[in-house]
Amino acid sequence: MSCEICGNSIRGVPQVVLVDGAKLRVCNNDAKLGTAIKETVRPQGFVPRPVNSPLFPKFDIIEEELELREDFGTAIKSAREKLGLSQDQLAAKINERASLIRHLETAKMKPDDVLATKLERFLKIDLYGAADSDLEV
Repeated sequence: MSCEICGNSIRGVPQVVLVDGAKLRVCNNDAKLGTAIKETVRPQGFVPRPVNSPLFPKFDIIEEELELREDFGTAIKSAREKLGLSQDQLAAKINERASLIRHLETAKMKPDDVLATKLERFLKIDLYGAADSDLEV
């Protein structure tokens, strides 16, 4: 390896310095021309260990298929009434419109995942359940 400033061959480990914003590998004589940077020098042929190696086991994420409850509207309404809130008050608490709450409670509209999560957390109910894979005959 040769010095990036003077071009002489470097014996031993090169010094890494910052000269005018450029990171250079230089000999010991030219190292004083810049600011020393602490850099770990990897041996030649070093190959980083892949992420899915035994030190970092790969986890297979199994996602359960969840389905919205059939009675989600009545579940939302009963939970809201248990808390003693009106539709307007519930809407204000979760930063949604009151008309949206009305549509959900009458099941004219299904909640998306984000809205369902908001409602589940605030009302402390479960709107989704695991999908039944057993088929009834």
